[in-house]
Amino acid sequence: MARESRGKPHALLVPLSGQGHVAPLLTLGMRLADNGITITLAGFKKDVVGIKEKYGKQLQSLDFHLLELDHDPGVIDNVKVKPPHVQAATGRAMEPVLEKLEADRLAGRAIPSCIIADFFMFWSEDAAARLGMKRYVFYPSGVILAKMFQEVPFLLKTGKLQLGDDNSVIPFDGLVELPGIALVKYSDLPFSIRHLPLRLGSTVSASIVVNSFLDLELEPIKYYQIKSSSKQSQGKVYAVGPIVTPATFKDHAFLSATVTTATDPLSWLDTQPGLSVLYICLGSMVRLSPPQIMQLALALESLEEKCSFLWVLPRGNGNFEALEDVLPADFARKANGRGLVTTSWVPQVQVLAHPAILGFLSHCGWCSTIESMTSGVPMIAWPHAAEQFLNCRYIVDQLKVATEVVRGPDGVVEQKEFEKAFTVLLGDQGKQIKDRCKELKAKAAAAIAPGGSSENAFQQLIEEIKSLT
Repeated sequence: MARESRGKPHALLVPLSGQGHVAPLLTLGMRLADNGITITLAGFKKDVVGIKEKYGKQLQSLDFHLLELDHDPGVIDNVKVKPPHVQAATGRAMEPVLEKLEADRLAGRAIPSCIIADFFMFWSEDAAARLGMKRYVFYPSGVILAKMFQEVPFLLKTGKLQLGDDNSVIPFDGLVELPGIALVKYSDLPFSIRHLPLRLGSTVSASIVVNSFLDLELEPIKYYQIKSSSKQSQGKVYAVGPIVTPATFKDHAFLSATVTTATDPLSWLDTQPGLSVLYICLGSMVRLSPPQIMQLALALESLEEKCSFLWVLPRGNGNFEALEDVLPADFARKANGRGLVTTSWVPQVQVLAHPAILGFLSHCGWCSTIESMTSGVPMIAWPHAAEQFLNCRYIVDQLKVATEVVRGPDGVVEQKEFEKAFTVLLGDQGKQIKDRCKELKAKAAAAIAPGGSSENAFQQLIEEIKSLT
């Protein structure tokens, strides 16, 4: 067998398709490339095209390469398709790439020295072993999700979680305690834990790279590292976040098709007083139903002169054709000057960093959560799917940097529930939340500064990757 060649440090990056997964891994890859590591990022056409359009010139100045994967549009381009199906499609699309790398390795040609794959890429464990590569599992989310995954085998063994005939977790009443996180109920569990509990061992069997920082998740990181040092798990925790910051990432909306809006959101924000605008955005996947849109719109109307709002309300899945069809009569007239509703995606990092922003009504996706914390903006938590419920519990119960809205029996959050949350945000409790957010903002800045915890972790990651050659 020919001896393989490694050559220059080279990392193969494989994100899960989608804005919240691609953007932070792309930014991490750009930082690694800026520190002398060759990067190849493999992704589907819609992701690769979006990256080229926004960052093509910047990537040309780096040793950074994009590899477009063949794909089934019915899987990759359908927002209703669950991540496990997307990861399986990614595994199939990566097979020719892996075969080529295997042939190169056997022929003694240089191949990447490591793979940094999204935690959903379960197949990457076998791929790394097959190619003799070091493997890192990337979490665009926080350590709380990795910690939850780490606890699943123990929870199954002790009967706190039980499997049905289809190997999914049987719904249960009551709460499950997670060290360093919180008490969680069945509905708090991410889809991957409820339906794929036996696949999660691979996500904690390697070193993990997370979009978080020590002071944000001190207890989860501590408990994860304690268990990782046992025989049940191995690898390090590289908490290198916040990966996405106003200084390092201009526009976090590069992956989404946009609709031109008559009013530029940033220019509109420039006309608003400081700390006067509630920002509303529920990520790239959530599509609100007409009844839900109406309840939120009525609540925003009731704010009157108390504060203004910037509402990102995307179309999709047949929820509406025109805004006039789903908003209250005279909504545009009543909101004139103090409210802006757009169906376009906005540069969220810049919006959250704007001095006019008072608060953020969010779905609790981790990228949105850490962007809000980095900007010192208090949140109203409204989780919808995936790990968002877990994130909600952490920021509301543990960090106390958010209030939350609660759904009614029909799953709709009613007008009065929104109004109650607005009252909290605008009152004395909101000031206390704002103060805690300011503290986290300062800690985030310290973490990524020279000598900070995240910068130190990033430098350690660079050194380890370079040592693999």
